[in-house]
Amino acid sequence: MSYTIPLDCLKAGESAQVVDIDGDTTLLTRLQEIGLNVGSQVRMVLPGSPCIISLAGNQFSLRTDDLATVLVEPSPT
Repeated sequence: MSYTIPLDCLKAGESAQVVDIDGDTTLLTRLQEIGLNVGSQVRMVLPGSPCIISLAGNQFSLRTDDLATVLVEPSPT
């Protein structure tokens, strides 16, 4: 059974696939530039605000706010 949750609900060490990104156009463009796109695999390194995610072998710090919503489908453990 699959379900979607906000990226910031992942726990440390959990992986997920990005299924939807919505929000401010400028911020969405910046997220796409770092490779955060629908279909991307991410792993939560450190939850919180800002959170640290691992994406394509790199780590990024993302501040969760009202400008963008990233929905993910957690990978089975």
